[in-house]
Amino acid sequence: MIQKSPFITTLFLVVMLCYGQNISAQNNSNKTIDSLTAVLNLEKNQEKKLEILNNIVAIAFQSDLNLAKTYARKGVQLSEEFNNKNWQPKFYEMQGRMHANLLELDSASINFDKALKGYTDIDDKKGQATTYFKMGWVHKRQGNIEDALKVDLEALKLMESIDDKLGIAGAYNRISEDLTKQGRHEEAYEYALKIIALCKENNLEVELAYAYTAAGDTQIAMGNSEASFDFYNEALTLAKSLDFSIYDVLNFSNNRANALKRMGNYTEAKIAYEQALTKAESVNYGNAIYVIRANLGEINLLLGHYEDALKYQLQTVATQESEGDASNLTEGYHHLSSIYEKLKNYPLALEFQKKALVMRDSTAKMASDKTMSELMTRFETEKKDQTINAQNMQIAQQERTQILYITIGAILIFSLLGMILSFKNIRKKRQALQVLNAELDTKNKQNELLLKEIHHRVKNNLEMVKSLIALQSAQMEDSATKDAMIASQNRVQSM
Repeated sequence: MIQKSPFITTLFLVVMLCYGQNISAQNNSNKTIDSLTAVLNLEKNQEKKLEILNNIVAIAFQSDLNLAKTYARKGVQLSEEFNNKNWQPKFYEMQGRMHANLLELDSASINFDKALKGYTDIDDKKGQATTYFKMGWVHKRQGNIEDALKVDLEALKLMESIDDKLGIAGAYNRISEDLTKQGRHEEAYEYALKIIALCKENNLEVELAYAYTAAGDTQIAMGNSEASFDFYNEALTLAKSLDFSIYDVLNFSNNRANALKRMGNYTEAKIAYEQALTKAESVNYGNAIYVIRANLGEINLLLGHYEDALKYQLQTVATQESEGDASNLTEGYHHLSSIYEKLKNYPLALEFQKKALVMRDSTAKMASDKTMSELMTRFETEKKDQTINAQNMQIAQQERTQILYITIGAILIFSLLGMILSFKNIRKKRQALQVLNAELDTKNKQNELLLKEIHHRVKNNLEMVKSLIALQSAQMEDSATKDAMIASQNRVQSM
């Protein structure tokens, strides 16, 4: 019988208060969904209807996965009815996410495949990457670590191609997790530290919580329980301060309890698991229910509560078998064998020990990281090749730029020479024109002088003619003839 300490009593009161707040928040969430549903029914615009549905799914996801799945399915139907290529893959991705969290992995995969095709058709690289993340999660749950790493690396490439810092951090997180599952803890920890630095540098607080989780995972795998607890605690504190969904908070709470278990604080860990299970069951979060039950089976085994351990472990193994969770079945069978041994049920203990050995042998290939190493080497090689290609392209660009500058310089030099020659030619022509103008001025002056001389001589000649007519008229006695002579004299005078 465990005695309740003041710490446990206080913790219980805090949990009940949080539970009450959660119920209140859920009621508010339901009211908001009802209001949005009413608006949805009245809305005529197709685009706005899909936006409203998207908001309803996001709100429902915080508290009710089945309700969120229902509205996501409605979004799929409407987007197909409206033939809206942008919204179709989004709702398929949402629906797949709900199926995944409810451990309906086959349905999740079908929806993710449709989402990926839709995003590819409209060339939405970020959508493709986020879908790859979710496909990787499903692969990990099914024990296909190699496939998980492939899609996580594809997602990283896509996020790098659009320089999405948040997406890059998310990809690093998942790759760190993949490496941890393969036992490559030092590499995984290096990735986790990169993520933390990247998140802090770019103020990515949401992804920082997952970065702390990745670091905690590597530390707990390396046996550094206290360091893992610190990382998990940072993640949980940050998640609560940023108002993460109840599902994320449950995941972070389970991680923190795992660290407590590894530190030997079994009673505190058991209480934390039980609180998390109660919350997970209240929101029907299948994934958390499964994981926490497995942990409760182990912690009760460590505490010597074998009947409770058996109850939780049987539920866990049943889920693992139904979902084909090969990566965890070996451990599940081993825990059952240990529990039956403690209960002195040796036949069943031997049976499950054999199952554990068979499962371990069938999945032994997953323990080898040869394929994983090849994938990582190929990825790093591709990155180096890309860097080399980028450098070669940069050098080629610089060479082209130099050639361009040389060509422009040559054109400018030739243009300048041409301008100088042209200027000299113009100056020569100008000088020749000035000489010609001077000669013309001289000739003009000579012509003017000659013309004046001619005018003077003509005038003198006319004066002489006038005088002769006057002398002749003076000798005339006939008046008529004399008048005619005088008229002629006047005419000459006029001229």
